[in-house]
Amino acid sequence: MLALVGGIATELRSEATGFQRCEYVDAEGSHGYYVYIPENYDPSREWPVMLFLHGAGERGHDPDKVISLGMGPVIRNWGEPFPFLVVFPQCEDIEGRVIGGWLAGSPDAERALKIFDHVQEQYHTDPDCCVLCGWSMGGFGAWSLANAYPSRWTAVAPLSGGGDPAKVANLRGMHIWAVHGERDLIVRLEGSQHMCDAAVEAGAIVHHTVLDDCAHDAWLRLVGNKTFVEWLLDPESVDPADSVWPEKDPEIELDLPFHTAIVAPRAVSIRVGNDALRLIGHGAPQAIDSELLTGTLPDVEQTFTALDEEFQAKLIGLSFQAEVGQAFIEGVGVDRLRARVGLAPLTITIDRIEVAGGDIRADAGTTQIVVGHRYPAWLDIELRPEIVNGRMRFEALASAFEFTQENWYVSTPETINIQGTELSERDAKSALVGGLYRQQETIRGEVLKAIPDLLDSLEEAVDAALQDDYLVTVWPLPVYQPRVRLGIDSIWVDDAGISAVLNVEVAATDWELAPSVPMHWHSLGSEAMQIERRSGVEIRVAAGVMEALSEGMRETGVSHIHVLDIGNQEFAGFTDPIEMEAAVPGIATEANQHALASRIEMSAPFGIDSQATEREIERGGNEGRLPLILHAPHIRMPVGIEGSSEEIAEFDVSFSQRMDLELQERAFRPPLLQVYWSPDVEVDVTGRRLDSGPLAATSAGAPTFSTSDNRVNADAFARQFASSWSSWMTSEPSPPAEVYDLAVGQTGLRCQSIDWDQQSLVVRYAVPTTRLTNIGTETLVIRTRGPADPAWGERRSIPAGESILVETEPPLWVVATNEIGSEPVLLTVGSDHLLRQTGRRLDVSQPEAD
Repeated sequence: MLALVGGIATELRSEATGFQRCEYVDAEGSHGYYVYIPENYDPSREWPVMLFLHGAGERGHDPDKVISLGMGPVIRNWGEPFPFLVVFPQCEDIEGRVIGGWLAGSPDAERALKIFDHVQEQYHTDPDCCVLCGWSMGGFGAWSLANAYPSRWTAVAPLSGGGDPAKVANLRGMHIWAVHGERDLIVRLEGSQHMCDAAVEAGAIVHHTVLDDCAHDAWLRLVGNKTFVEWLLDPESVDPADSVWPEKDPEIELDLPFHTAIVAPRAVSIRVGNDALRLIGHGAPQAIDSELLTGTLPDVEQTFTALDEEFQAKLIGLSFQAEVGQAFIEGVGVDRLRARVGLAPLTITIDRIEVAGGDIRADAGTTQIVVGHRYPAWLDIELRPEIVNGRMRFEALASAFEFTQENWYVSTPETINIQGTELSERDAKSALVGGLYRQQETIRGEVLKAIPDLLDSLEEAVDAALQDDYLVTVWPLPVYQPRVRLGIDSIWVDDAGISAVLNVEVAATDWELAPSVPMHWHSLGSEAMQIERRSGVEIRVAAGVMEALSEGMRETGVSHIHVLDIGNQEFAGFTDPIEMEAAVPGIATEANQHALASRIEMSAPFGIDSQATEREIERGGNEGRLPLILHAPHIRMPVGIEGSSEEIAEFDVSFSQRMDLELQERAFRPPLLQVYWSPDVEVDVTGRRLDSGPLAATSAGAPTFSTSDNRVNADAFARQFASSWSSWMTSEPSPPAEVYDLAVGQTGLRCQSIDWDQQSLVVRYAVPTTRLTNIGTETLVIRTRGPADPAWGERRSIPAGESILVETEPPLWVVATNEIGSEPVLLTVGSDHLLRQTGRRLDVSQPEAD
């Protein structure tokens, strides 16, 4: 239902709560936006209200974007009704400068304020609690709208933003809390720092939080951050210095649709030998979902014979609980995997047993059937992996659950009531237990029924692993990191392990621009059956993956960017007519003191130049580092005057730059991958005037002919581009990324090397070393036991304050064997463990991370 408000048609509010999609209609048309109404909204009282300004990636004409990142996920993960009505307008300008999207005076910013006013008219809001918050592009908008309309806001919170330090005069007395990640390479930390310093000078009440180990998504640290929200509600009485911020970004589910833009077939291959599969099996006892091992069973009706009578028994209230003691998995032949799961024990509890036969009626209390109490009872499954819609699925070809007579027992019922006979209670209990002992096949059948659930769990684990973002760890640019996922192209199982070849799917950067049919890149590798049989774990990523990633982004919205929207001011010279005079003669006069509008447009995908990379490796160089040569074959850079749509000149740029990968080992922790960029950039430029400009000239006054158009100076442009690009890529080193262990439960393989081989990046994993340190005051005597050890190893003494190294496959058990001894403790292989014996308890901890 629509009503006229101030001559503009807008939607009347409903009584619904939560995220409500709304529409605002003005002379320019219809504009979608969202409003969050707390689930406990009560119109009888005034409610705090917030205007949230989104980042650049959420621009467009689909308002679902505005709640996909930033305050939307914060609210969804808050755990209780968020204490604000929150208004989420959308910036619709996708062609203009990123930084300018929400600046005061822009059409989108002014419309956002009108929507905000309209929502306040519809709902009972508190005029003394109106806050402004924005992230990234919205952080720039928050600073700008705070200064332009200071009387509107009781508190302002720019996240990962920046602005013009000259435009802060109106911030006197305003409460501002700016938040920025120390590792933000998209909007540098200096952007917030300069604004905060200027605002303090202007008399604002400013608090600036720099988040450790945080990149651009600083909003993630707001999830559950009660102090921050309490400050927004009442900045006069809450001290930001009292806040405790989380050390890491929380892991939350984001409602981000994945619309595939491009598929790169056979881009990644993985080989897992049987030795590595064995290690993975060792970790299964800790990794298997406990819910799969606990549950209820339907009531069972059975007939059995005892005391020369036939009895009808009804088993009521059955439940089971299992513990996995050991597990193994291995390739046994073509398309065949064998999994063995040792249950130790499996306990089936029967709440009540009703028995009737002849003139006997009996009602027994709780009874338990325990299988595998002496040693594991083995569940064997022969599996065939297959591919369904790019996902791995498992078919059980054969299964068996075997347990011997001495490895299971039936407990005697706690109580029994007998009617209609002179049968003694002892004989009745014996008859019931004997009857249950005859149910071995029933027990076996019930266990085998659980196999589909176990396979579902295994499939979910594989699916989760395919969603990992490790592929973009070496993404070369500090902007526009792509979103990817993996799909399985082919699988090959042999008697030495399993191989898988994966396709890489790249999400559309802007889901509104996602193609209806994804583009298919050329195949980058071979089928799984052609992969060399190797032990351990080896992952190969084809060099062409980066080219496919950049093409997917180029085709869906990230093909051009204003030079001033890049990093800091490294490219600012391209907007200065005086600096550009050498490359485009006469442009300073044409600009007439106006700034220039220069863009970078990716006309073709960039990637790793395999041949140049191999030549660089052959030459050697930085020891311990792997050189890769990044090549961008075709970048268009048009130059015009700010505010005009006409272009004066254009340049076509190709360049190459070396980046070195270094795997930095850390003692008993996963290594770090560091990327170093060479300051040397090889640039080739051609250019032309798009109007009738003067001839380019050298310092001697003669025309230059190193370009396709002698009215521009391509050499001057190339020097300026090389300097700007090098400064951008090297001014802030990329933060190192942790190369996670391949972990299953407490079993893990650690990255040991990153190499180049046959146009592929090769990552290899192996079992890491474990260190044990005695932090007690007396010598500690221990024994360890690994999975292949038939018994506990020899005693080893660790003097107080000293350490020993242990090299074994997981799982690793340790036990103190001093005079009083201890219970065994399971350790994580590859970690640094601190041991202290307290009585018969062996306390194990880990040192604090650096």
